[in-house]
Formats: sequence, structure tokens, C-alpha cells
Amino acid sequence: MTAKGTGAMRAMWRRTAAAGLALMLAANPVIAPAQESIPAETDALVRRLFAAQDLEGQIRKMFVPLAPMFGRAAAADVPDSEPLLREAIAETVAEVVEQVLVPRMMEEAVPVYASVFTREELEAIAAFYESAAGRAMLAKQPQVEQAWAPRMMELRPLLEKELRERACAKIDCNAAIKAKPRSTR
Repeated sequence: MTAKGTGAMRAMWRRTAAAGLALMLAANPVIAPAQESIPAETDALVRRLFAAQDLEGQIRKMFVPLAPMFGRAAAADVPDSEPLLREAIAETVAEVVEQVLVPRMMEEAVPVYASVFTREELEAIAAFYESAAGRAMLAKQPQVEQAWAPRMMELRPLLEKELRERACAKIDCNAAIKAKPRSTR
């Protein structure tokens, strides 16, 4: 494929993906924009809370790193002989995650928070995250997660043992293992 043809293919893929996503967002009530009417003061309070707790940053930390995996899944049917098309798909997925998914998640969270929390609760939670203690909690959360991760991995054998014991108390595990034919792969 020529460079000109490849560029046209990439542009076509981007237009197709954008059009497909727009149709999907418009047609699917689960991901279509929320239509709830929220008082302006409550909306502002929820957004203040989101800013104080850096909710958008937290969502980005969760989903942006997953974009390459989503991109590989989206490009799974593209032949290896089309690396530029695979790259275009991966780039498009990353753009959609960054520019569509994250902002849409933020917008969808507003009516959820507004319906779950009272205005007084929203005010108190926002005040906490705006306080020195709240800012310290957010700033130190990565340290907590880093220190906690190895401890969680240490629990894995215990959890596996506990799961096995409880499952085998309900069924005869030895019989189930013997009855299952082994894969010949």
C-alpha cells in the first residue's frame, strides 16, 4: 500500500470510528448524555467536589493506560500485513478514550452524585478534599497503593487455598478433576 493510500485508509478509519461512536452514543440510552435536571447550585457543588478530589485525574489514571489493550482488541481482526491500519486503530481508540470516554464519564457522574448525596453531604465531602488533610490523602494515595500492592499479592495463596477448601466442601473436587478430560493442546 502506498503512503498516500495508507493515509487515506487511516483517515477513512478515523471517520468511520468517529461516526460509529457518535451513532452508538446517540442510540444507547446507557451512554447517551444524562437528561436529568439538576439545580445549578447542586451541579456546581458536585463539580466542585470532583475538582477537589481530582476525579477526572483518577478516571484518566484508570482508563488511559487501558487504551492500548482496547486498541489491540479493536485491531484483532486486522491482518499483520496492515501495520499502519493497526496503528491508526490504536491511535483512534486512545483518542476516543481520552477525548470521549473520560469527559462522558465525568458528565455521567454528576447526576449520580447529585442523586446519591444530599447537598450538605456534598458540601462536607468537598470541604474535606479541599482541606489540608484531604489534599494530603489524595497526594499520598499512590504511596498507600504502592505499599499495599505487595501485601495484597501475599494474600493470593491464602485466598486460593480458602476458595479451594470452600468449593471442595460443597462438591467432590477429586471426582470433578478426574471426570474432566485434559486438553490436548
